[in-house]
Amino acid sequence: MAGDIEKVTGKRGEYYRVRVELPPRLDGKRNQRTLTDKSYKALERQQRDLLYEIDQGRHSVAPVKTTLGEFLDFYLDIVKGKRDSTYNGYRKSFNAFRKCLGDGLRLTDIKTDTIQVAVNRLSDNLKNSSVERYFVNLKTAFKYAANPGVGYVAFNPCEGVIINKPDNVEKVVWDDDQSNQFIRFCKLKKQRYSALFVLLLKTGARIGEILALRWTDVNFEAGMIYITRTVSGTGRGYNPPKSKNGTRKVPLDEGTLSMLNKHRIHQAEEKLLHGEGWNTENLVFCTKTGQRETYSEARRIFEELCMRAGLPYIAPHGMRHTHASFLLLHGRSVKEVAERLGDDDKTIMKTYSHLLPHIQAETVKLIEQIYEQ
Repeated sequence: MAGDIEKVTGKRGEYYRVRVELPPRLDGKRNQRTLTDKSYKALERQQRDLLYEIDQGRHSVAPVKTTLGEFLDFYLDIVKGKRDSTYNGYRKSFNAFRKCLGDGLRLTDIKTDTIQVAVNRLSDNLKNSSVERYFVNLKTAFKYAANPGVGYVAFNPCEGVIINKPDNVEKVVWDDDQSNQFIRFCKLKKQRYSALFVLLLKTGARIGEILALRWTDVNFEAGMIYITRTVSGTGRGYNPPKSKNGTRKVPLDEGTLSMLNKHRIHQAEEKLLHGEGWNTENLVFCTKTGQRETYSEARRIFEELCMRAGLPYIAPHGMRHTHASFLLLHGRSVKEVAERLGDDDKTIMKTYSHLLPHIQAETVKLIEQIYEQ
């Protein structure tokens, strides 16, 4: 409901004023907005636009002065209980939009075109995949804000925003010859971390899962490892595996088990030489004092090994893609690959969709050969 426009004389001279009744606040208290303008017609237009927003249910019941910065800080407190990598992802996304929009922008002033402008600015400097990831996190936060039980905003301003979808870039992987070349190099040169990277290549596990591995997670008799956790994104502590299927048993071949056993013997010698003070976590892969190895150091060592082996460098996560591609191209089912990698079928189908036409063609060729014979 709107009141009548009245003419007011104040310190700043004559101007027009009107009070508009807004939807009640969450606590049930009365909620009003006062509009002012020196022009009667301009104030009428403001009043009409506001009444239309109220009629369409597109007006926030949040405190008018709530800013974007205050809301984003509030939402970060909500996601603090999630995985470290999830929390850091939200924080990084929010920081990107804060640089574009500023912390002081009132939450009730943010519209779809406001977010669109910010997305366009980010697209000028970042990859489409990064912009999409940042936008999805912001959209999730505003979805919470627009929840009727929360009421920070009347609608999600991210709805209707257009973003450039990232290109489907094929994963950089090694072929069979390059993989075998790397394994032969590791066996011949006997590097301290050879077993770590061979295990990555042979299991398709995430490097965080392997760095969190304990000797109690290795069953030499059964010939398998048990993946039950991954290193925290902050570098401190451990988290459950990334996906719901992440906790799993991964069978190993004899060659990999042999490398692990030799690594265990060498580590026992290091522990004996170090004496007291060795880390009690019983980690499979650790520093010379038993401390957990960092991802950055593992990446540096792997890059050096690739160079010495005469191979193109791929990120440690590329070993996971190499393993998955190897299994799919050699006839393993999507379900089997998903179980081994601790993923679901849909993720495997989406990530390695570029391989499926080739696999299907090979299947047709095999069927033809069998029936011709």
